[in-house]
Amino acid sequence: MPPVHQLSKVLRWKLAVGGILLLALLPTVYADYSDPAFPLPPKAQQRVEEVPFYRLNDRIRELEERIEREESILKGLVPFYPQKQFDEFGFHSDYVPIVKGLPSEPLWEIDIDAGVSNRRILGIVLVPAMDQRASDVEGYAFPKRFRISSLEPNGKLGKVYVDWTEQDFPDPGMRPVVFQFPSQLDLNPASISKNGIRIEVFAGEEDEMEFFALARVLLVRTSMIHWPRKIGVSSSYESSPYWSAKYLSSSKLTLGMPLAEKDGDNGDLRLELPQAKLEEPIVLRVDFDGNAQLGQINIFPAEAPGGIDIPGYGFPKTMHVYRVENAMNQQGFVRRRLGEDHLSSYPGSSLLRLLGMGKDSLALEIECNDFPVYQGVPVFSLGEIQVMWRGENMTEGRAVSIVSGGDGITQDLSGLVDGKVNGRGILPLTEWIEQLAEAKPHEAQLELLKGELEILQRRQAKVVRTGVIGVCGLAGLSVAVIFMYMAWSKKSAQERLRKQLTADLHDDVGSSLGSISLIAEQLHEGRGSDEMRDEDLHDLALLSREAWASLREIVWVSGDGSIPLSELLDKLSDRAERVLGHACLHVTTNIDDPNYSTTQVFKRQLTMCFKEVVHNCARHAQARNVWLEMKTEGRTLVICLRDDGVGFDENRASMGIGIGSIKRRVEEMEGEVEIQSKLGVGTTVSLKIPFKSLGNRKNHSYQTSN
Repeated sequence: MPPVHQLSKVLRWKLAVGGILLLALLPTVYADYSDPAFPLPPKAQQRVEEVPFYRLNDRIRELEERIEREESILKGLVPFYPQKQFDEFGFHSDYVPIVKGLPSEPLWEIDIDAGVSNRRILGIVLVPAMDQRASDVEGYAFPKRFRISSLEPNGKLGKVYVDWTEQDFPDPGMRPVVFQFPSQLDLNPASISKNGIRIEVFAGEEDEMEFFALARVLLVRTSMIHWPRKIGVSSSYESSPYWSAKYLSSSKLTLGMPLAEKDGDNGDLRLELPQAKLEEPIVLRVDFDGNAQLGQINIFPAEAPGGIDIPGYGFPKTMHVYRVENAMNQQGFVRRRLGEDHLSSYPGSSLLRLLGMGKDSLALEIECNDFPVYQGVPVFSLGEIQVMWRGENMTEGRAVSIVSGGDGITQDLSGLVDGKVNGRGILPLTEWIEQLAEAKPHEAQLELLKGELEILQRRQAKVVRTGVIGVCGLAGLSVAVIFMYMAWSKKSAQERLRKQLTADLHDDVGSSLGSISLIAEQLHEGRGSDEMRDEDLHDLALLSREAWASLREIVWVSGDGSIPLSELLDKLSDRAERVLGHACLHVTTNIDDPNYSTTQVFKRQLTMCFKEVVHNCARHAQARNVWLEMKTEGRTLVICLRDDGVGFDENRASMGIGIGSIKRRVEEMEGEVEIQSKLGVGTTVSLKIPFKSLGNRKNHSYQTSN
């Protein structure tokens, strides 16, 4: 057995799939798959690295959808279960020195059915050889550069059907390669009945030396698959029973059996035979309804029970096939043997095939002997007996019986002609091979798509990792900036608080203390009348009370955080009580939500506004009674200060008494102020502040001066 070489698995079918379109322009009876007879220029493909990162998700989804479509197409085609062969591997060329470039003459030639009178050849099937050394089922040394032409009886080459001399043919793996010759349909069958086929190989596999191999060559004649009747080669590597030129036409398919997916129960024949039953062969007989023409006779081995992989399980080691003619002799009906005198029948995991040559027969008899032994027990097993004639199964549903050597065997034999092997339907050979070949470009495309998907997914994962690292870095930087900003804000807030305290002390307490100092000097010097000194003493007392109240409020207002509304109103009531002095203060409070939270900014602004109102009342009203009412109306805070003092003329009121300041502060709080006064009756000041202003969290003070 010669050394073998592991072929590259890089599929390049994308360069060849477009060649199928060329066949669509030619008249043909086929609507099925055919491999491209001539290579076309490769289609421009977008490189994976050209996909921008922002299109990665879209491209990945597109690839996943295309992969799903390709897998769906493959699932719809016939299943492919190639099996290892134990003999008759096929044809192996001899070894020649490696040739650089394309030689002017072919290195090897194979002639098929040259000068044989037969129907015209409409196509050819090249079945790849199998790499027997690999653990998996893999193709081996399929020719790279070759040409297939018509061969006339005089040895001259005619029409070129296939030309792959300018480009390497894509590695088909273990799948068959199908070329159709639709142009032959236009020719006179009589003029080409003896035309054969020549395969010229210009380049093969390289491994120190150059070589190539094929398992089988099949011919398409009138839409049917036929085995060649004559093989001629320029040279070959002969190593029986493994490699030989004659194995190109062997009836044992290396592709497995033409079966569909399992869709029924097992009806195969499986018998354990006692030694006493092995004294004579077992003869099975299939009776036809009258005379039937024998075309292709296919005998399928059964599958081992329990899912055990035993190729050719229970298949007899020796088998003779006879046709029963509609003629009599002294022994009865005449029996004619088909095939060789001694038929070595072990098929492995393939079917056994014979040619009936179209002979008329009343019945088919199969003589079986030399049964394999498993665990000390001889076993006889068959899957199906099939006779095909012009596309019709002549044996399906026919009567099957054991006519010799089967005494005591009562098993139902109808499973041998039910069109199934182990519950899997038998497919027409042509359709089966075409679908096996049709899967090649889909498998190649699927491999390319999965390869690109894997690259893009790795790239996407890298982008995600980079993004996560970037986000984490940005988040870390943001946290650092936030902490820095918080520290700066806290420092700024402290600075603003310091400035605010300074301003409040200067504007409020400072001015009051200045006025107190001035009045005190005037009193000390004794200037003015007694009436003026009494007024100065009244002002001095008022300014002292206001300075004391302001000092307490400045510290309270400048505190951090927010306070409940009820506490704020208590502070306002306390100021009114301190500043108004000898007036009788009447306080009424009616708040729906006393715990409503007010902000530091709002409490300062309201306090300063209320201070203006109380100050004016204390200085100018000369009231004996003051009524302070604080309540809520809906979502509005209402503060009303009413006195029974001297009042003033609203039309002639001066802005100097603080009315303008009060109005500006209330407007900044988005509220309203109403002032009503009458000479000799008193004054009423009403402040209406919306609740939304109570929660004002502006990061700056109100604009109105203290």
